[in-house]
Order: sequence, then C-alpha cells, then structure tokens
Amino acid sequence: MGFPVDNRRSGDKFDRDNVESLIALNTDPVTFKDSNGDFHSLTLADLSILKTEMIQDGLAIYQKKWTLESQINNATTIEELEAITW
Repeated sequence: MGFPVDNRRSGDKFDRDNVESLIALNTDPVTFKDSNGDFHSLTLADLSILKTEMIQDGLAIYQKKWTLESQINNATTIEELEAITW
C-alpha cells in the first residue's frame, strides 16, 4: 500500500490482527495508523490488499530465515559464516 506496517509479533500488538479487526467492522472507510504514526483512510478493499501484502511479506521473511539457517548450518569455516549476509 506504500506505507510501513509492523508485521512482527510484539506482545499483544500485531498490525495484521488490527487489520483483520478493521475488516470485521465492515465499515468503509476506516482510519489505519501505520508504523510511522501516520494515519490513512482505507476502504475495505484497501484493507484486504494490505492484509494480503502483510501475509506475503511475512512469508518472504520466513523464506529468508530458512535460507540463512541453511547457509549457517552448512558453513564449515569462519570465512563462510562471515560471508553470509541478510
């Protein structure tokens, strides 16, 4: 959607849960506060797109994590470990 959201779990705050709650309200438009503290007026269609983007981002992060774990587990030298980058 072009603005930052926090797609990580942190205690009881999780932006995707907030988006799902806003969708459940079935009210159009609603105000959403991004992770920079900026407010956005979003339609139900916008919220659905945002939720999908958040899911896709979460999956991409897991894929990267699994790739890094594999690289770390397969490294046999300090040099190989030091060559691993995010």
